[in-house]
Amino acid sequence: MLTYTETMKTVYVDEMFLLNLAINYLILLACAKLSALPIRRLRFGLSAALGALFSVLLLFEAFAFL
Repeated sequence: MLTYTETMKTVYVDEMFLLNLAINYLILLACAKLSALPIRRLRFGLSAALGALFSVLLLFEAFAFL
């Protein structure tokens, strides 16, 4: 029989945020380069941070409506 601790996986919010931030930033940067748009790193960084925050908020039950 599995216990509660054996079936649950620990998710670290800070690692999830930073990983999503990096991936989102790289995706935005690649899309800008492929479409020959001007690269505005601050705007891409803020957009990546917003996307990472959204992905972290999905973990909490209070934000389940997202």
